[in-house]
Amino acid sequence: MLTHFNYFFKSIVIMSGKTWIWSVLSRIQYFKRAKKRLLTS
Repeated sequence: MLTHFNYFFKSIVIMSGKTWIWSVLSRIQYFKRAKKRLLTS
């Protein structure tokens, strides 16, 4: 029971970490694109 809960908790932490990293990366990409747009215009 306890080990199952530990596994469940770890998977949640990993999933939230992945989504956080993905959101940060997408934000960086967005800012880079915005900078390019400002430079070209």
